[in-house]
Amino acid sequence: MRASRPISLAILAVTLPTLISLAASSSTNSPRFSTRGLGVSPAYGEPSIAIARNGKNLAISTPGSDPKCKASGNGTVQIWWSANDGGSFSHSCYTSPSGGHDSEIDFLPNGTLLSADLEIADSYIQRSMDGGKTWIAVGPAGTEQDRQWLAHTPDGKTAYLVYHDFAAEA
Repeated sequence: MRASRPISLAILAVTLPTLISLAASSSTNSPRFSTRGLGVSPAYGEPSIAIARNGKNLAISTPGSDPKCKASGNGTVQIWWSANDGGSFSHSCYTSPSGGHDSEIDFLPNGTLLSADLEIADSYIQRSMDGGKTWIAVGPAGTEQDRQWLAHTPDGKTAYLVYHDFAAEA
C-alpha cells in the first residue's frame, strides 16, 4: 500500500470537449491541425488536457452534468481518456461535494492522474491510478479561489495547486 502525500494544486479552458491536435506536415514542415469532438452533454465549461510521460496516455477534462455520476445535485467533471495516444477515447466522470465547475488535470511521472475541481470555496482533488478510468477522492485544497492550475516537480514527489485567490483582492 502506498503512503498518502499532501498535495498542493491548479487549471485550462474550451466550450465543447473538442480535441485539436497539431502535427508537422512531412512535406512542408508546416503545422497541421485535426479536430475531433469527444461527446455531447448538457453543460460544459473550461477544459484541461494532460499527456503522460509515456506518450500513450492522455486525458481531457471539462466540468459538466452527467446523470450517470451526478449525486445530490452536484455538478460533475467529465474525463475523456485514451491509452493509445488519442487513437480512441473512453469516458468517465466524478462528482465532488460542491463542484462541477472549472477543472484541471495533470499526469505525474508515475502515471497517476490528478484532478482539481473548482468549488469556489476550494478545489476538490481527486486522483486516478488507471489513466482516468476510475477516481479516488483526496479532499479539498486551498481557499476561496478561481482559475486553478496543477503542476508537479520533475520527480513527481510534490504536486502544486496554483489559483487566483479572489478573497485576497477584497
